[in-house]
Amino acid sequence: MSLFSAFGLEAVPYQTWMLPVMGGLLLFHLGLLWYSAYQRQAAFGPLYLSLAGVALIALGKFGWPLDGIIYTGLGLLFAATLWHAVPTTAWRWLGTLKLQFSTNPKSA
Repeated sequence: MSLFSAFGLEAVPYQTWMLPVMGGLLLFHLGLLWYSAYQRQAAFGPLYLSLAGVALIALGKFGWPLDGIIYTGLGLLFAATLWHAVPTTAWRWLGTLKLQFSTNPKSA
């Protein structure tokens, strides 16, 4: 907060235009994820994660005014963005792992 007050931004006044702009940006984000998933014929996971994040943000803002719900939604949006940014070839190493689980305690 002290960094913001150094620049004179300690209290940002509420702007009535901010809510429609943020809603439009969230819809734009979802539209881009849908278009990308549609073009790839796969990779709908980031879209679904973003939809859950947007739903939590809307629920936290208008339904139950809890900061934890809003921050969880923001975290889901961030995770979906990272998931979408990583190429699908980078996740292929997960399929090459040979995990062996032993049920015999003496073999470990």
